[in-house]
Amino acid sequence: MTRFKFLLFVAVLFGFAALAHAGFDDGKAAYDRGYFSTAYKELQALAGLGDAEAQYYLGRMYDRGQGVPEDHAEAMRWYRKAANQGLPQAEFNLGLMYAKGQAVAKDNAEALKWLRKSGEQGYAEAQSLLGVMYYLGQGVAKNDVEGIKWLNKSAEQRAAQLDPARSGETVPPLAERRDSD
Repeated sequence: MTRFKFLLFVAVLFGFAALAHAGFDDGKAAYDRGYFSTAYKELQALAGLGDAEAQYYLGRMYDRGQGVPEDHAEAMRWYRKAANQGLPQAEFNLGLMYAKGQAVAKDNAEALKWLRKSGEQGYAEAQSLLGVMYYLGQGVAKNDVEGIKWLNKSAEQRAAQLDPARSGETVPPLAERRDSD
């Protein structure tokens, strides 16, 4: 009987996980189509349960006033919840808010902390911003070597995204692409 209860518990647990994933997919799809009120309804419950991606999208909606009144303090609250779970895009947005002084006093050290966390996970936008900050000495001590390091990391990330060989596409050799006479 105890084994049956355990199996039932596991089945229910996996069932809830599957439903949560389906809810996120529905919420993300609604967001992508611009149906923000539907997206909000789908994502809010998941965000409250600790889903980092749902928290990020709620932050983004508040940040941009998409389906909800624009509220940078509320955006920061949701970004922080997702960033504390290690979601790089949330770490980037949180760092950006500190860098701009949006909903908080401008804090370059806190901005750098969050941007670095995001950049170290390979988030290209954070790497670019870190590179510019170091190269120009914006909010940090000017450091050309560190700036170029981060800009190169960002370029590598973006090149990998554009590389057809990594995406499974094939590009025919130039000779094969020319029109034949």
